Amino acid sequence: MRDTHLDCPVCDGRRDPKQQICNRCWRALPATTRGRLALNDCRTHARRAHLRRELKAGTPLGIIRVPR
Repeated sequence: MRDTHLDCPVCDGRRDPKQQICNRCWRALPATTRGRLALNDCRTHARRAHLRRELKAGTPLGIIRVPR
């Protein structure tokens, strides 16, 4: 059986290939940010790209905000 999990870009945790970050880091994001990232509309790609930029910049999870 092949391990399909990937490393989380924030911590040493493991994430599913369909996830940007692991569950522990996901729960560390503000509730409004999680809600916006969970939306599936025409701005989904832009919000996820914003999250990736924030993670790459080293922004603490607790203060990451994504646009609506």
